[in-house]
Amino acid sequence: MTQQPLGPPPIDPMSDVSWARVEREVWSRLDTEASGAIRRVSPPRRTGVYLGAAVAAAATVAIIVAATRSSESSESRETAREDEIARVVTAASPSMVAFGDIELTAAEDTAVVFDRDPKKPSAMVEHGAAWFEVAPRNGRARFVVRAGDATVEVIGTRFRVARAGEHVEVEVDRGVVGVTYHGTVVQLVAHDHWSSDPVAIAPPPPSPPSPPSPPTPPTPPTPIVVAPKPQRPTTEADRARFEQLSALEVHDPATAITGYLELASHTSSWSELALFAAGRLAFDRGDPRAAKLLDTYVSRFPDGANATDARHLLARLKSHP
Repeated sequence: MTQQPLGPPPIDPMSDVSWARVEREVWSRLDTEASGAIRRVSPPRRTGVYLGAAVAAAATVAIIVAATRSSESSESRETAREDEIARVVTAASPSMVAFGDIELTAAEDTAVVFDRDPKKPSAMVEHGAAWFEVAPRNGRARFVVRAGDATVEVIGTRFRVARAGEHVEVEVDRGVVGVTYHGTVVQLVAHDHWSSDPVAIAPPPPSPPSPPSPPTPPTPPTPIVVAPKPQRPTTEADRARFEQLSALEVHDPATAITGYLELASHTSSWSELALFAAGRLAFDRGDPRAAKLLDTYVSRFPDGANATDARHLLARLKSHP
C-alpha cells in the first residue's frame, strides 16, 4: 500500500488586526537586524507554522519603502528605518497598516505616501480615501496629512481624508483636527465634515410683489362757469321816464339832457337809449358836450342799436368842428 505524502497544514485567514500585529513584529525585527544585533526568537511549537506563513504573506502587502539616503545599501533600505518613507497602495480591497502609534486604513484603489520622520511625521493622500487613527502625541510632533491643497493637522484623533483630483473631503470621528485650505483654517470636531467644494450661497428669496396701487380716480374736469350776461332789467318806470324826457326835448331840451344822463346811469335796457338820446340832443343844440357823450356811448355800447348813428354824428363833428 502506497502512502500518500502529507501536504502543508491548513492556514486560517488572518484579520486586519492580526496583520497589523504581525507587521509591527516584522518592523521590530528588521530594525534589530539593521543595528547588527540580530536576535532569533524561537517561535512556540504550535505557532511556528502560522508565523512563517504570516511573514511570507506580509511580503505581499503593497508597501514600497524608499530610503531617505541614496547612499545606503539595498540591505539597509529593506530594514524600513523610522526616518524613511513608505508608500501604501491598495487595489480592489482595503488594507490596514500600522506605523508605530499611527494606524492607517486605506480604502480600495488608494495610494498614500507615509513619512515616518519622528520630528515631522506626515502622510500624503495621492488618491482614494484613508482613515487615520493617531494616538495622543503627548508633547511629540503633530501629525500632518496633506491632500492636494488641503492640510490636516492633528494631535490625537480618528479622521478620514478622501481625495479625487483636486477635490478633498475630511471627516472626523473623534477628537479635533484643523484643516488649512487656500489660507483659510477650519477647525473640525467629532462628526464634522468638510469639503473643498465652494459653498453655494443661495440667492436671497425674491421680495414679494408689492400690491398694486389702487387706480387713481380721474380728476374731474374743472367746471367752466360761464357768468351769465347781466340782464338789463326793463322796468316800466324807466320806460315811462324815457318817454317823459322825449316829450320835454321840444320845450325844455336842457332838462331833457339832464334827465337822459340820469337815466343812463341805471342798469336797465333804457340806459343805452337814454345815453344816445342825450348825445344826439346835445349835437342838435350845438352843445359842446355832444362829442364826449357820443364817444362814451360808442365805447360802452360798440354794438348797440344806435352805434352806427353815433359814429356818423361823431364824424360830422370832426369834419365841422
